[in-house]
Order: sequence, then structure tokens, then C-alpha cells
Amino acid sequence: MVAALSGSIESTRYLLSVGAASTARSEDDDLRTPLHCAATSGSANSAEIIETLLLYGADRNALDAGGGAPL
Repeated sequence: MVAALSGSIESTRYLLSVGAASTARSEDDDLRTPLHCAATSGSANSAEIIETLLLYGADRNALDAGGGAPL
């Protein structure tokens, strides 16, 4: 999630390629996914990271604890 939030496409791709879950949830009360993080990061790479996460099976309809979808 940190890679998606920070806008690092290289790190995001690497982590996904070695088995990181694109559907992981944050361990805090927000229950955000990497897709939530990428969508709200404001990074210039956000669109590319979102596309990559979706290619790896991220759920575009996953709701966070507040009922918000990432897209």
C-alpha cells in the first residue's frame, strides 16, 4: 500500500509480481486497499498504478470502512 500511496510504479509492479495481494486491506480502522491509496495519492503516477492494480485483480468496488469505493 505504501508503494501505491507514494506513487512508485516500479515498487508497485515489483511487489505485485512477487505475490503481493492487490486486494490487501490496511490493518487500521480504515480498511483501505492499495487501489484506495493510489486513487487518493495525488501522484503523477496514480493512473498507471491504478491500471496496474486492476490488471492484478484489484477490486474496483471494494468499500473501505466508511463505505467509500476507490474509484
